[in-house]
Amino acid sequence: MIKRIKWLGLLIIFVLIILGCSSDSDYNLFSNDKTEMISFVSKLHNGDAKFLDCNILTSINGKMALYNLEGKLCDTYENVKASWISVCPGERVIAYSNGDKNIGIAKLDRQYKLISNNIVLKCENLHIDPAIIKVNNCYYMTVTEVEGTVNNADETKENGKYTIHFYKSEDLLKWTFVSDVSSCYNNLEDVDILFEDNSFYICYEKEEVDKGVSSICIVKSLDSEGKNWFAPKELLSADSDHEPATIEKLKDGSFKLYYSCDKDYIGASYSGAKMYFAVFDRNFDLIYKDIEVSTDTGKGILLYDTKKVNGKELFLFAKDYLSDCDMVIEGRKTEED
Repeated sequence: MIKRIKWLGLLIIFVLIILGCSSDSDYNLFSNDKTEMISFVSKLHNGDAKFLDCNILTSINGKMALYNLEGKLCDTYENVKASWISVCPGERVIAYSNGDKNIGIAKLDRQYKLISNNIVLKCENLHIDPAIIKVNNCYYMTVTEVEGTVNNADETKENGKYTIHFYKSEDLLKWTFVSDVSSCYNNLEDVDILFEDNSFYICYEKEEVDKGVSSICIVKSLDSEGKNWFAPKELLSADSDHEPATIEKLKDGSFKLYYSCDKDYIGASYSGAKMYFAVFDRNFDLIYKDIEVSTDTGKGILLYDTKKVNGKELFLFAKDYLSDCDMVIEGRKTEED
Protein backbone atom coordinates (compact mmCIF):
# COMPACT_ATOMS: atom_id res chain seq x y z
CA MET A 1 0.00 0.00 0.00
CA ILE A 2 2.82 2.41 0.92
CA LYS A 3 4.55 1.67 -2.40
CA ARG A 4 1.33 2.36 -4.32
CA ILE A 5 0.87 5.68 -2.52
CA LYS A 6 4.50 6.56 -3.24
CA TRP A 7 4.14 5.79 -6.95
CA LEU A 8 0.84 7.69 -7.07
CA GLY A 9 2.52 10.71 -5.48
CA LEU A 10 5.36 10.58 -8.00
CA LEU A 11 2.84 10.36 -10.84
CA ILE A 12 0.97 13.42 -9.58
CA ILE A 13 4.22 15.38 -9.29
CA PHE A 14 5.19 14.32 -12.83
CA VAL A 15 1.83 15.49 -14.23
CA LEU A 16 2.12 18.82 -12.42
CA ILE A 17 5.62 19.32 -13.82
CA ILE A 18 4.40 18.59 -17.34
CA LEU A 19 1.52 21.04 -16.94
CA GLY A 20 3.82 23.66 -15.53
CA CYS A 21 6.35 23.27 -18.33
CA SER A 22 3.91 23.29 -21.20
CA SER A 23 0.54 24.84 -20.48
CA ASP A 24 1.67 27.55 -18.11
CA SER A 25 4.77 28.72 -19.95
CA ASP A 26 3.65 28.20 -23.55
CA TYR A 27 0.01 29.19 -23.28
CA ASN A 28 -0.01 31.48 -20.23
CA LEU A 29 -3.30 29.74 -19.32
CA PHE A 30 -2.98 30.16 -15.60
CA SER A 31 -1.82 33.75 -15.63
CA ASN A 32 -4.20 36.06 -13.80
CA ASP A 33 -2.24 39.13 -14.83
CA LYS A 34 -4.63 41.84 -15.89
CA THR A 35 -3.66 44.06 -18.78
CA GLU A 36 -3.10 47.66 -17.76
CA MET A 37 -3.89 50.78 -19.75
CA ILE A 38 -0.90 52.17 -21.65
CA SER A 39 -2.67 54.76 -23.79
CA PHE A 40 -6.20 55.87 -24.59
CA VAL A 41 -7.14 58.13 -27.51
CA SER A 42 -10.74 59.22 -27.09
CA LYS A 43 -13.06 59.00 -30.10
CA LEU A 44 -10.31 58.59 -32.67
CA HIS A 45 -12.72 56.70 -34.95
CA ASN A 46 -9.91 54.84 -36.67
CA GLY A 47 -11.04 52.18 -39.11
CA ASP A 48 -8.09 49.79 -38.89
CA ALA A 49 -4.83 49.63 -36.92
CA LYS A 50 -1.63 47.57 -36.70
CA PHE A 51 1.57 47.67 -34.66
CA LEU A 52 4.60 48.94 -36.58
CA ASP A 53 7.70 48.45 -34.42
CA CYS A 54 6.84 50.39 -31.24
CA ASN A 55 4.26 52.55 -33.00
CA ILE A 56 0.70 52.29 -34.24
CA LEU A 57 -0.13 52.54 -37.92
CA THR A 58 -3.79 53.33 -38.39
CA SER A 59 -6.45 54.61 -40.79
CA ILE A 60 -8.36 57.80 -39.92
CA ASN A 61 -10.96 59.16 -42.31
CA GLY A 62 -9.50 56.98 -45.03
CA LYS A 63 -5.92 58.24 -44.60
CA MET A 64 -2.91 56.57 -42.98
CA ALA A 65 -1.48 57.96 -39.75
CA LEU A 66 1.21 57.03 -37.22
CA TYR A 67 0.85 57.18 -33.42
CA ASN A 68 3.34 56.21 -30.72
CA LEU A 69 2.55 53.91 -27.79
CA GLU A 70 1.70 56.92 -25.63
CA GLY A 71 -1.12 57.80 -28.01
CA LYS A 72 0.59 60.83 -29.53
CA LEU A 73 0.15 61.56 -33.23
CA CYS A 74 3.57 61.35 -34.93
CA ASP A 75 2.74 61.70 -38.61
CA THR A 76 -0.10 61.80 -41.11
CA TYR A 77 0.43 60.42 -44.61
CA GLU A 78 -1.98 62.54 -46.62
CA ASN A 79 -1.20 60.82 -49.93
CA VAL A 80 -1.80 57.31 -48.62
CA LYS A 81 -5.54 56.77 -48.96
CA ALA A 82 -6.00 53.63 -46.88
CA SER A 83 -9.09 52.09 -45.30
CA TRP A 84 -7.58 48.64 -44.59
CA ILE A 85 -3.89 48.12 -43.79
CA SER A 86 -1.39 45.30 -43.24
CA VAL A 87 2.23 45.59 -42.13
CA CYS A 88 4.81 43.15 -43.53
CA PRO A 89 6.45 41.42 -40.52
CA GLY A 90 9.96 42.74 -39.84
CA GLU A 91 9.72 45.52 -42.44
CA ARG A 92 8.23 48.98 -42.89
CA VAL A 93 6.25 47.85 -45.90
CA ILE A 94 2.50 48.42 -45.79
CA ALA A 95 -0.17 46.89 -48.01
CA TYR A 96 -3.44 48.80 -48.07
CA SER A 97 -6.74 49.05 -49.90
CA ASN A 98 -9.44 51.72 -50.00
CA GLY A 99 -12.94 52.68 -51.04
CA ASP A 100 -11.67 53.77 -54.46
CA LYS A 101 -11.14 50.06 -55.25
CA ASN A 102 -7.36 50.47 -55.28
CA ILE A 103 -4.67 48.32 -53.69
CA GLY A 104 -1.43 50.07 -52.79
CA ILE A 105 2.01 49.48 -51.30
CA ALA A 106 3.70 52.12 -49.13
CA LYS A 107 7.23 52.06 -47.70
CA LEU A 108 8.60 54.02 -44.74
CA ASP A 109 12.22 54.70 -43.76
CA ARG A 110 13.72 54.20 -40.28
CA GLN A 111 12.36 57.59 -39.20
CA TYR A 112 8.91 56.51 -40.48
CA LYS A 113 8.93 59.02 -43.31
CA LEU A 114 7.22 57.96 -46.52
CA ILE A 115 9.72 56.67 -49.10
CA SER A 116 7.31 55.47 -51.76
CA ASN A 117 3.61 54.97 -52.35
CA ASN A 118 2.31 53.08 -55.37
CA ILE A 119 -1.11 51.88 -56.48
CA VAL A 120 -0.28 48.37 -57.65
CA LEU A 121 -3.75 47.11 -58.52
CA LYS A 122 -6.83 49.00 -59.74
CA CYS A 123 -9.91 46.84 -59.37
CA GLU A 124 -13.46 46.71 -60.67
CA ASN A 125 -14.85 45.69 -57.29
CA LEU A 126 -14.04 46.61 -53.69
CA HIS A 127 -11.09 44.74 -52.17
CA ILE A 128 -10.72 44.66 -48.38
CA ASP A 129 -8.43 43.39 -45.61
CA PRO A 130 -5.04 42.89 -47.31
CA ALA A 131 -2.44 40.69 -45.61
CA ILE A 132 1.24 40.70 -46.61
CA ILE A 133 4.27 38.54 -45.79
CA LYS A 134 7.81 38.10 -47.13
CA VAL A 135 9.17 34.60 -47.80
CA ASN A 136 12.60 33.92 -49.35
CA ASN A 137 12.98 37.42 -50.83
CA CYS A 138 9.53 37.29 -52.40
CA TYR A 139 6.44 39.12 -51.15
CA TYR A 140 3.04 37.45 -50.94
CA MET A 141 -0.26 39.23 -50.40
CA THR A 142 -3.93 38.36 -50.03
CA VAL A 143 -6.80 40.74 -50.73
CA THR A 144 -10.48 39.93 -50.46
CA GLU A 145 -12.73 40.90 -53.38
CA VAL A 146 -16.41 41.65 -52.73
CA GLU A 147 -18.82 41.20 -55.64
CA GLY A 148 -22.28 42.51 -54.83
CA THR A 149 -23.53 43.51 -51.39
CA VAL A 150 -20.84 44.52 -48.90
CA ASN A 151 -21.33 43.64 -45.22
CA ASN A 152 -24.91 42.44 -45.59
CA ALA A 153 -26.61 42.50 -42.18
CA ASP A 154 -30.05 41.23 -43.27
CA GLU A 155 -30.58 37.47 -43.19
CA THR A 156 -33.42 37.79 -45.72
CA LYS A 157 -31.24 39.46 -48.36
CA GLU A 158 -28.59 38.02 -50.65
CA ASN A 159 -25.01 38.44 -49.52
CA GLY A 160 -22.19 39.46 -51.81
CA LYS A 161 -19.59 36.97 -53.01
CA TYR A 162 -16.30 37.22 -51.11
CA THR A 163 -13.11 35.79 -52.65
CA ILE A 164 -9.65 35.79 -51.07
CA HIS A 165 -7.09 36.27 -53.87
CA PHE A 166 -3.40 35.38 -53.51
CA TYR A 167 -0.63 37.40 -55.24
CA LYS A 168 3.17 37.48 -55.28
CA SER A 169 5.83 40.06 -56.16
CA GLU A 170 9.61 40.34 -56.14
CA ASP A 171 9.79 44.14 -56.25
CA LEU A 172 6.54 45.30 -54.58
CA LEU A 173 5.54 46.97 -57.85
CA LYS A 174 4.52 44.19 -60.21
CA TRP A 175 2.11 41.72 -58.63
CA THR A 176 1.24 38.38 -60.21
CA PHE A 177 -2.00 36.55 -59.48
CA VAL A 178 -1.26 33.09 -58.06
CA SER A 179 -4.56 31.55 -56.96
CA ASP A 180 -7.88 31.94 -55.17
CA VAL A 181 -7.68 30.81 -51.55
CA SER A 182 -11.38 30.64 -50.68
CA SER A 183 -14.66 31.94 -52.08
CA CYS A 184 -18.27 31.93 -50.80
CA TYR A 185 -21.38 34.05 -50.28
CA ASN A 186 -20.40 34.96 -46.72
CA ASN A 187 -18.45 37.90 -45.35
CA LEU A 188 -14.79 36.82 -45.28
CA GLU A 189 -12.85 39.33 -43.21
CA ASP A 190 -9.86 40.01 -40.91
CA VAL A 191 -7.33 37.95 -42.84
CA ASP A 192 -3.96 36.97 -41.36
CA ILE A 193 -1.18 35.03 -43.10
CA LEU A 194 1.56 32.66 -41.86
CA PHE A 195 4.26 30.64 -43.60
CA GLU A 196 5.32 27.51 -41.72
CA ASP A 197 6.93 24.23 -42.86
CA ASN A 198 6.82 25.21 -46.55
CA SER A 199 3.11 25.99 -46.49
CA PHE A 200 1.05 29.15 -46.29
CA TYR A 201 -1.76 29.39 -43.75
CA ILE A 202 -4.55 31.91 -44.28
CA CYS A 203 -6.71 32.61 -41.23
CA TYR A 204 -9.96 34.61 -41.50
CA GLU A 205 -13.41 35.30 -40.10
CA LYS A 206 -16.47 33.88 -41.88
CA GLU A 207 -19.66 35.76 -40.98
CA GLU A 208 -23.22 34.60 -41.51
CA VAL A 209 -24.30 38.26 -41.72
CA ASP A 210 -22.53 41.46 -40.70
CA LYS A 211 -22.10 41.65 -36.91
CA GLY A 212 -23.89 38.32 -36.56
CA VAL A 213 -22.40 35.01 -35.43
CA SER A 214 -19.20 34.04 -37.23
CA SER A 215 -16.63 31.26 -37.33
CA ILE A 216 -12.85 31.52 -37.62
CA CYS A 217 -11.35 29.37 -40.38
CA ILE A 218 -7.91 28.52 -41.71
CA VAL A 219 -6.75 27.33 -45.13
CA LYS A 220 -3.42 25.59 -45.78
CA SER A 221 -1.61 25.59 -49.13
CA LEU A 222 -0.66 22.27 -50.73
CA ASP A 223 2.63 23.74 -51.93
CA SER A 224 5.22 26.37 -50.97
CA GLU A 225 3.98 28.90 -53.55
CA GLY A 226 0.29 28.96 -52.70
CA LYS A 227 -0.88 27.62 -56.05
CA ASN A 228 -3.26 25.06 -54.55
CA TRP A 229 -5.13 24.91 -51.26
CA PHE A 230 -6.78 22.41 -48.96
CA ALA A 231 -10.43 22.93 -48.04
CA PRO A 232 -10.96 25.48 -45.23
CA LYS A 233 -10.82 24.13 -41.69
CA GLU A 234 -13.03 25.61 -38.97
CA LEU A 235 -11.02 26.65 -35.91
CA LEU A 236 -13.86 28.17 -33.89
CA SER A 237 -17.54 27.57 -34.64
CA ALA A 238 -20.13 30.25 -35.32
CA ASP A 239 -21.62 30.46 -31.82
CA SER A 240 -20.81 34.18 -31.37
CA ASP A 241 -19.33 37.10 -33.30
CA HIS A 242 -15.62 36.24 -33.54
CA GLU A 243 -13.08 38.86 -34.64
CA PRO A 244 -9.62 37.27 -35.21
CA ALA A 245 -6.58 39.49 -34.67
CA THR A 246 -3.32 37.51 -34.77
CA ILE A 247 -2.17 33.91 -34.96
CA GLU A 248 1.34 32.78 -34.02
CA LYS A 249 3.40 29.63 -33.74
CA LEU A 250 4.63 28.75 -30.24
CA LYS A 251 7.93 27.12 -29.30
CA ASP A 252 6.42 23.64 -29.04
CA GLY A 253 4.93 23.81 -32.54
CA SER A 254 1.38 24.60 -31.45
CA PHE A 255 -0.49 27.74 -32.54
CA LYS A 256 -2.06 30.54 -30.52
CA LEU A 257 -4.94 32.63 -31.85
CA TYR A 258 -6.02 35.93 -30.31
CA TYR A 259 -9.53 37.21 -30.97
CA SER A 260 -12.37 39.24 -29.52
CA CYS A 261 -15.94 37.94 -29.34
CA ASP A 262 -19.30 38.57 -27.69
CA LYS A 263 -19.76 35.07 -26.21
CA ASP A 264 -20.91 36.53 -22.88
CA TYR A 265 -23.26 39.01 -24.59
CA ILE A 266 -24.51 37.18 -27.68
CA GLY A 267 -25.85 39.59 -30.27
CA ALA A 268 -24.10 42.64 -28.82
CA SER A 269 -21.23 42.24 -31.30
CA TYR A 270 -18.42 44.79 -30.75
CA SER A 271 -20.11 46.49 -27.79
CA GLY A 272 -20.27 43.23 -25.83
CA ALA A 273 -17.00 41.64 -26.92
CA LYS A 274 -14.13 40.70 -24.63
CA MET A 275 -10.63 39.49 -25.51
CA TYR A 276 -9.68 35.79 -25.64
CA PHE A 277 -7.20 33.33 -27.06
CA ALA A 278 -7.32 29.73 -28.25
CA VAL A 279 -4.55 27.15 -28.68
CA PHE A 280 -4.29 24.53 -31.44
CA ASP A 281 -1.90 21.65 -32.04
CA ARG A 282 0.36 21.27 -35.10
CA ASN A 283 -2.60 20.09 -37.17
CA PHE A 284 -4.79 22.95 -35.97
CA ASP A 285 -6.93 20.69 -33.84
CA LEU A 286 -8.34 22.58 -30.87
CA ILE A 287 -6.64 22.22 -27.46
CA TYR A 288 -8.10 25.19 -25.56
CA LYS A 289 -10.48 27.99 -26.51
CA ASP A 290 -12.09 31.09 -24.99
CA ILE A 291 -9.27 31.71 -22.50
CA GLU A 292 -10.13 35.25 -21.42
CA VAL A 293 -7.52 37.97 -21.26
CA SER A 294 -8.54 40.11 -18.30
CA THR A 295 -8.39 43.80 -19.21
CA ASP A 296 -8.84 47.23 -17.66
CA THR A 297 -11.41 47.93 -20.35
CA GLY A 298 -13.58 44.89 -19.63
CA LYS A 299 -15.87 44.68 -22.66
CA GLY A 300 -16.64 46.61 -25.83
CA ILE A 301 -13.40 45.42 -27.46
CA LEU A 302 -12.67 45.06 -31.18
CA LEU A 303 -9.15 43.60 -31.17
CA TYR A 304 -6.90 44.81 -34.01
CA ASP A 305 -3.44 43.48 -33.21
CA THR A 306 -1.08 42.04 -30.58
CA LYS A 307 2.66 42.36 -30.11
CA LYS A 308 5.41 41.24 -27.72
CA VAL A 309 8.09 43.82 -26.99
CA ASN A 310 10.54 44.38 -24.12
CA GLY A 311 9.01 41.67 -21.94
CA LYS A 312 5.47 42.95 -22.44
CA GLU A 313 2.51 41.65 -24.38
CA LEU A 314 0.63 44.54 -25.99
CA PHE A 315 -2.97 44.59 -27.18
CA LEU A 316 -4.30 47.17 -29.63
CA PHE A 317 -8.05 47.58 -29.98
CA ALA A 318 -11.00 49.89 -30.52
CA LYS A 319 -13.39 50.43 -27.60
CA ASP A 320 -17.08 50.68 -28.50
CA TYR A 321 -16.26 50.68 -32.21
CA LEU A 322 -19.77 51.58 -33.42
CA SER A 323 -20.15 54.60 -31.13
CA ASP A 324 -17.14 56.25 -29.41
CA CYS A 325 -14.46 54.19 -31.20
CA ASP A 326 -11.62 55.03 -28.80
CA MET A 327 -8.17 53.67 -29.66
CA VAL A 328 -6.76 51.71 -26.72
CA ILE A 329 -3.43 50.03 -25.98
CA GLU A 330 -3.15 47.77 -22.95
CA GLY A 331 -0.26 45.56 -21.87
CA ARG A 332 0.96 42.97 -19.38
CA LYS A 333 4.22 41.26 -18.53
CA THR A 334 4.96 38.05 -20.41
CA GLU A 335 7.57 35.30 -20.26
CA GLU A 336 6.95 34.31 -23.88
CA ASP A 337 9.24 35.34 -26.74
